[in-house]
Amino acid sequence: METSDDKAFAGLDAIRRQLTGRLPSLIAKAAADHQELASAAAPSEARDFAAHQGACRAALAHMEQLIKMARWAEGSDFEARDGCDNSERLIAKAKAAIKDHPEEEE
Repeated sequence: METSDDKAFAGLDAIRRQLTGRLPSLIAKAAADHQELASAAAPSEARDFAAHQGACRAALAHMEQLIKMARWAEGSDFEARDGCDNSERLIAKAKAAIKDHPEEEE
């Protein structure tokens, strides 16, 4: 007899399979969107510049969450490893670059 826990796990497995197929293209699209956004000329007005930087940070956070979901969907135990694989290093480096980017003078 199937229990509610068995049904929940079966549902999670179905979600994992679905996400494993969909997430790579979503990550690629998010990366392309971030690249387009980050490559655009930064606005000169302080408020617009801050909004642009915020949008870049949000795009990075979106990619980070998609990558974490992909690892979960693939069954990767990324927290049990050294805690920081290559993609996390790249994300941290990109965040630092945005944070440390000096505002352009008018």
